[in-house]
Amino acid sequence: MLDITSYEKFIEENQIKKGIIVADKGFPASAAEEQFEKNPDLHYLNPIKRNSKFVERYNLYDFTDILPTDSSILCKKVKCKETQKWLYSYRDLNKAMIEEKDWLKNLAEKFEISEYKKKQKSFGTIVLESDIDMPIEIAYKSYESRWKIEIVMRFYKSACEFDETRVQSEYSVIATEFCDFLATLLTFRLINQFDKKELLKKFTYKKNNAHIRMCKKS
Repeated sequence: MLDITSYEKFIEENQIKKGIIVADKGFPASAAEEQFEKNPDLHYLNPIKRNSKFVERYNLYDFTDILPTDSSILCKKVKCKETQKWLYSYRDLNKAMIEEKDWLKNLAEKFEISEYKKKQKSFGTIVLESDIDMPIEIAYKSYESRWKIEIVMRFYKSACEFDETRVQSEYSVIATEFCDFLATLLTFRLINQFDKKELLKKFTYKKNNAHIRMCKKS
C-alpha cells in the first residue's frame, strides 16, 4: 500500500473478513475503523509511537517479565482502560545497546545527562496495540515475522540488481509492486530450501545469500 488512505480500501477490495492484520507504523487501526466494525472476526496488531501518551500512563517501559522464547527481550502486557485494547511492550537488549551507542555517537559534544536519561528507557523498544488478548510471545512473533517482508524485498532487489524506482504513474506502480511480489515469493522459497537442507545450521543467513550472489545469472 502506498499510503494510509489505502488501508481500508485494501481490506475491502480483497474481502478480508477474518484474521489479524499486522500493520506497520503509520497505519493505525482508526484508518480502517469501518471495516473492523463491520467484520467482528477481523482484528489488528499495530505498533504505536514511542512518545504515545499510553507509554507513560501505563509505565510500559517498566518491564515486568522476559519473553518466554527469548531471555534477551523484556516485556510487559496491560489492558488499556480507555479503549479496552491490549498493549504489549518489549525491549530487545541487543537492539537497545546498538541504538544507545548510535545515539551517543551522533551527539558529539552536545551530550546532556537529562536528555540521555529521558531517552535511555526507550532504546530497543516497541509497543504494540491490539483489539484482542493473546499470549505476549505470540504478539511479538507476529509482528517480528512482518519485518521479514522488508528484508526479503531488500535482499532480492539487491541480488537481482533492481533499481530503487520512485514512480507515480499507475502503470509504473503496478509494475514495481509486481516485481516486489515476485521477489517475495522467490526468496521465501529459498528460505524454505535453506531450512529443508539444513543450510542454516552450517552457514549464517548472510553467508547463504553470499553463495547465491556468486551463482551465474541466466
